[in-house]
Amino acid sequence: MRLYKWIFVLVLFIPAGVLVGQLFQGELGANPSEKINLVLGDWTYYFLASNLIWGALLAVGWMPNRLRRFTLLRRHLGVVTFVYAFLHMTFYVLKEGDVPLALTQMVEKLYLILGLISLLILFALALTSNNYSVRKLGSRWKSLHRLAYVVLPLATVHYFLIEKKDWRVTIPWLIVWMALSGVRVFKLVKKR
Repeated sequence: MRLYKWIFVLVLFIPAGVLVGQLFQGELGANPSEKINLVLGDWTYYFLASNLIWGALLAVGWMPNRLRRFTLLRRHLGVVTFVYAFLHMTFYVLKEGDVPLALTQMVEKLYLILGLISLLILFALALTSNNYSVRKLGSRWKSLHRLAYVVLPLATVHYFLIEKKDWRVTIPWLIVWMALSGVRVFKLVKKR
């Protein structure tokens, strides 16, 4: 992997590093696992939305040419998004303090079911975010990775069911992505 790719990935892990620092300095309050869970969930959402917005900008032709050469970084962003989502789920289990109870809740509560579905889709995308999978799956690779479009609405509803009063984390991202997706659909229809 080229140096700029390593730098990109390291930058994406800065929020996790800040959390680790806050944990060791005792700055996460009385329930550190709950705070870590919330922050990791927020960053998972930011990374997911950023990746989809990046893709939409490319699709509608609004990405400057000099930035197009960094398009392959989207795969790295997708894998890091999965890592954050996995850690988010892990700290949910730690927060509950009872693994069997947490796992049972994941198939009983709607917001957790949506989160688990999102995590499983992100896992499949992360697992196939390599050149071998692109070659092996051929045209099916792109179809599989379009499942990312399903994850953002699922993650938005997941977030809303947890934090009904605070949509500031999700709404701006969702609106930008939906607007760009609308432009993309309009261009496709106009072309046909």
